[in-house]
Amino acid sequence: MTENKKKINPALRYSDDFRQRAVDMYRQAIKTATSSHGVRPRIAKELGISDVTLRDWVLKADAKDSTINSLSQKETADKIKELEKVNAELKRDNEILKTAATFFARELDPRI
Repeated sequence: MTENKKKINPALRYSDDFRQRAVDMYRQAIKTATSSHGVRPRIAKELGISDVTLRDWVLKADAKDSTINSLSQKETADKIKELEKVNAELKRDNEILKTAATFFARELDPRI
């Protein structure tokens, strides 16, 4: 008699929380390790998952982090552009005020 076993999609086998903790655990181990050689297989074995699975999770997390950072870089670039525009306006205003001050100083003291 054959049993019909349902194949579970490996992507659905582990929760998102477990995946994130695994990636965090790997990243922490890399930071504290003297050498990165063998860290991923060791962490994967401790968690009961394959080395390839952990590698895929780390790569996906890195890609996601990269996307988030690139969005904040765009926001930063926009803010810098806006501040440069304000700075240019303030410089123009300052020049106008210097010119006006010189003009009125001449009115009050003709020796200048």
